[in-house]
Amino acid sequence: MTGQERVMRILNRQEVDRSAYWIGNPSDEALKIYKKAFHVLSKAALGRKLGDDLAWVPIDCYINPKHPVAIDTRKGMKVETLSQGGVFLEAESADDILNWPYWPDMNCIRVLPVQTKGLVQARKHGLATFSGSWAPIWHQLTDFFGMEECFVRMYTDPDQIVAAMEKMTEFYLASNRLLFEKYGDLIDVMFFGNDMGSQLDCMISPDMFREFIFPYYKKLIDQAKSFGKKVALHSCGSIDKIIPDLINLGVDALHPIQAKAANMDAEHLQAAYGGQIVFMGGVDTQDVLPFGTVEDVRKEVLRLRQIFGKYYICSPSHEALLKNVSAEKLRVMSETAVAPLKE
Repeated sequence: MTGQERVMRILNRQEVDRSAYWIGNPSDEALKIYKKAFHVLSKAALGRKLGDDLAWVPIDCYINPKHPVAIDTRKGMKVETLSQGGVFLEAESADDILNWPYWPDMNCIRVLPVQTKGLVQARKHGLATFSGSWAPIWHQLTDFFGMEECFVRMYTDPDQIVAAMEKMTEFYLASNRLLFEKYGDLIDVMFFGNDMGSQLDCMISPDMFREFIFPYYKKLIDQAKSFGKKVALHSCGSIDKIIPDLINLGVDALHPIQAKAANMDAEHLQAAYGGQIVFMGGVDTQDVLPFGTVEDVRKEVLRLRQIFGKYYICSPSHEALLKNVSAEKLRVMSETAVAPLKE
């Protein structure tokens, strides 16, 4: 069974031989160590050597030499804190936001064949492909205003929040539409992401997510579904309270399952939502992978596979493995993730 077949069977709840696996997206420093340890020349080659079933190939469908960043929330400001206001801090009305002169030029939405090289390579090696614009509309919203000010304006100036969300989503819908129309046959899953939780709870109330954020997620998800794509969503943190909403929105897989965040333990998630959504991640990057022993890593991967069963994509609980996760622990995680489980 190829990786593509395995992942798609898991997402479709069809009979499958075992759970799937993805090493994630190691940081540049970690990748340098891993490439040397496993004698490979690229991240893609590392994944294939260690048993990856999927490849993540994000594609930015925007080419504008004058303004290369499609949505530049800070316009060159030095960023020191998440609370630091961006370009909309001084906005007085929704019109100020709608008429901002630096929204993306929709005529510059394009994708070049060279950008799809990773998709073609993944197809050649039988991997499932996760792609699309990352579309971090929640992150960008808070950056536009500054995180605390953004939360305040949800109460004091909700029309400004809606205006920003409408403009960002308009761009990402157009970007993904072009990508799916031209290269949809190379893409299995639309993968996008925003961290909606802290270590302890959701960053705002579920009701506020439902009012200001999820209607725009719905547009992105519905568009992907109209092109026949499955949808995977990335969100770190404790988001247990909104997982039912994500299921209702049509999210097929949830990543990365921050294991040490409140109410994100595997036992609870499987008991509460097993069979409704595929979990992707969960191998703890806060404690087990960096500070545990090799045997700790092996036991944790086995534990997760036994709890989640075959309809699971085993992966780190944050995709950006850091250099404090040794090559030996990566090897053990990978070997344990793809090995047959004893009945």
